[in-house]
Amino acid sequence: MNISNSKYYTQGFYKNKRDATYKAVLAIVQYIIELTHPRSVVDGVFLSIFHD
Repeated sequence: MNISNSKYYTQGFYKNKRDATYKAVLAIVQYIIELTHPRSVVDGVFLSIFHD
């Protein structure tokens, strides 16, 4: 199946998923920061959230 031509999985679908995931990860990262006070971050996905 070609995702770009899918009537079920539109760009809006993926944008909503991305936005929801960002919000969830942001909440987790804020909790991690409060608990551990990290000085560095290695993982790329979390790194972008820590940077924000």
